[in-house]
Amino acid sequence: MMNISIDRLSPGETGKVVRINAAGDLRQRLLAVGILPGVEIELVRIAPLGDPLDFELCDFHLSMRKNEARNIIVERFNHHGRRGRRKRRHWHW
Repeated sequence: MMNISIDRLSPGETGKVVRINAAGDLRQRLLAVGILPGVEIELVRIAPLGDPLDFELCDFHLSMRKNEARNIIVERFNHHGRRGRRKRRHWHW
């Protein structure tokens, strides 16, 4: 598998966090919201102008700027996640 930063994922792609390249306050914030090595994270959608990015991890959504996302390195799984199937879509009313 190939290791990339999470800002390079396509919507629907999933990866497992391998490393966090941030330091200081940013690193502490990422760790505090649950971005830890070994956690699976999926890029759900990208804002129309390309920033921010919406991720799903540990059953919650997290929006993050691209420049913050570049600090998180993941091992990319196949296009539809590790299990090779799409996740159920969540409809918002």
